[in-house]
Amino acid sequence: MIAAAGALLMSRQTPIWWRAIDVRDPVIIATAARVENGATTQLTMIRAADQETRASPPWTIALKATDASAWLATRLRPWLESQPGTLTSWPKGLEQVQVEFEGGAIIVGARVRDARGERLVSASVRPQLRDDGALWMPAAWVTLGRLNLPPSWVLPSGDAMAKKSASDRDKFAGLPEVRELWAALGGDRPAMNQAIVKIGDGRRVKILDLRAEGGVLYVTCQTLPRESTRAGK
Repeated sequence: MIAAAGALLMSRQTPIWWRAIDVRDPVIIATAARVENGATTQLTMIRAADQETRASPPWTIALKATDASAWLATRLRPWLESQPGTLTSWPKGLEQVQVEFEGGAIIVGARVRDARGERLVSASVRPQLRDDGALWMPAAWVTLGRLNLPPSWVLPSGDAMAKKSASDRDKFAGLPEVRELWAALGGDRPAMNQAIVKIGDGRRVKILDLRAEGGVLYVTCQTLPRESTRAGK
């Protein structure tokens, strides 16, 4: 009984890393804009390329968790809603998303509000880039407030989801995008089948490494040429 009461208390506490972010603060808004503009500049930059492979040497960008959280809190929703086919609708009750980078792990947290009140849910993931080019991000643990739980206690397995009817799955996991996220966190599927981002002019940016430490995420990439067509163009 005492243990249950203690667990309930911890589940309602705010994680130490969670920040108070006012999405109306001009400083936060300016920081988010700087992050978005900086990312766009880095992704689209024309870089020297190898004459044979036409690929650039590896390059690295550093992203602070505070800056990333400012962007997530203010720009994630409008950015997703502006991307065709990315998001059917914003998950009901999802109020804010933040991240922390420490000890090789990316902590992704969300503030969620429902009939039971406000909760802070987070997951610690360790990115894995595999030989086939897929990016896996299984959760090492899931946290409710400050209460750490094994992912299997919280995240539905692929088999469990498959056994449910469509209506039950919707009630259980919400939107299709949420189900895909849960499957990635549960280790049932990769977060990206290929860790490659296509940019507007046809070039591609391949993620070579992700390293999280000291509140900073270091992302090492390589710019690849446009994909050749069947006609060889």
